[in-house]
Amino acid sequence: MSSKVNIWKILKDHKATLVDQNTNKPGGDDIVFFLLIPVLTPFFLVFVLGFDFGNYLDLRKTIVSSLAIFVGLLFNALVILINIAKNGDTENIRKTVIQQLIANISFNIITAFIAVLFILIRYIEIPSYFEVKYLPATTQIIDTISIGLLLSFFLTFLMIMKRTYLIINTEIEKTHDNT
Repeated sequence: MSSKVNIWKILKDHKATLVDQNTNKPGGDDIVFFLLIPVLTPFFLVFVLGFDFGNYLDLRKTIVSSLAIFVGLLFNALVILINIAKNGDTENIRKTVIQQLIANISFNIITAFIAVLFILIRYIEIPSYFEVKYLPATTQIIDTISIGLLLSFFLTFLMIMKRTYLIINTEIEKTHDNT
């Protein structure tokens, strides 16, 4: 893969942020919130409850529009964090958190982009010859992946918002204390 489009470093750096800071190993909460919920919940929704994105055209349009707005918000947060990181007087801990946030935001932008692609694929009529008798329907697989990506996006977005709030609040307090 061309180094210009290789996203593995972003994925690796994001994964590295999902650790307990005391032990530097994956924490139980992180595994539950950022792995198990986005993987297991879509299977339950699609295969047990029978959720089908094909029945919800307006929902698909709303989700795609919302993700576009959130990606714009994430790009703005990225610019703010880069400006804060440019200040030479940031402490090591804050600088590390800012670097982690940049990885998290970049990951979430990629997640949103891929989720939009899968949701848009649902607009395509999939020919029946792609269906295999003993496997789930192609639409169920696409819906499961879409919901998993949306859950991953949502949970990572909440983490980003909390951490960005703390960084910006600290920056404001620091500026306020200097005046």
